[in-house]
Amino acid sequence: MSPRRALALTWIAATSAIVVLNAALPPPFGVSALPAIFEPYIVLVALIAAIAVVRSPTPPGILLVVALIFVSLVRYVPVSVSFPTLATAEPVRVSTWNMHFGPNAADRVHAGVSTTSAQILALHELGPDAVAALEQTEDRFPYRALTSDTRFLDVGLVSEFPIVETERSTSPPFLRAVVDPPQRDPIVVYAVHAPLARLLTLGNVPYGLDFTVRDKAISLIRAHVDADVASGLTVIVLGDFNTTERERAYQVISSGLRDSHLDAGIGPGLTWRPPPIDFLPFGMLRIDYVFSTPDLRPVLSTVDCSLPSDHCALDVQLEPAGSTTTD
Repeated sequence: MSPRRALALTWIAATSAIVVLNAALPPPFGVSALPAIFEPYIVLVALIAAIAVVRSPTPPGILLVVALIFVSLVRYVPVSVSFPTLATAEPVRVSTWNMHFGPNAADRVHAGVSTTSAQILALHELGPDAVAALEQTEDRFPYRALTSDTRFLDVGLVSEFPIVETERSTSPPFLRAVVDPPQRDPIVVYAVHAPLARLLTLGNVPYGLDFTVRDKAISLIRAHVDADVASGLTVIVLGDFNTTERERAYQVISSGLRDSHLDAGIGPGLTWRPPPIDFLPFGMLRIDYVFSTPDLRPVLSTVDCSLPSDHCALDVQLEPAGSTTTD
């Protein structure tokens, strides 16, 4: 057996094992989660390696390739194949967009607001210029819940519907708002931006990163969500969660809720492309989500990667789950 063929077979076997392990035991965030985060690309390399194996087939090689294809289909078809459905009532249109803190914030706010069809829009990594620009959007979004302290990156919510109650957390960054659409019960909306990590310092000298902060933040946010769910409220949780669906934190935040992309999305729903290639017309990881309580049914979920940011916008339409078609 040639070294190249041996390497290909080893990579295929290891990839299949990684996929099964990640599915059985989703990891917490940290270095150990890297195989789960980048799992689709590890699988892609393995599938390319499989081409070399099947060109000179042997029973063990074919068995490994079949196993890889099987676990890949089981793993990725459910998250990549879903279909929009016909709305049977007037849906609520929501959107989440991490606009990325940086220069030209006012222009980027204008781009995001002028192109969105959302009635409720969550924005993340807001700085002073972005907040000031959003304050001028009263014709499009007459109701706004924005930060009162722009010294830190923050989350905000703008809405066509009245915002009757707000509660804000800066650590972790999230906003809880009660939105009151006409002819509907109020909806509790959580706009979330989960932190990636915390810099550890000794004095003023950094010496490491604490990767547990993201998972702790998501668990804390989920505790707030659970309290609203237990009270029988309709809840939408949307934002930049900085977690893929292959990690443990995703299971924490999504348990018992609808993932709009899985119900009504088109394609893989990838929403983040890393700088300096954030000009790509597609995302590379799915880390932005819209979750809802089961009494809201997603009918359409789409990704808009035309906006100037490392994140694509995620646009979702939701209708009451009990809606029926009328003649």
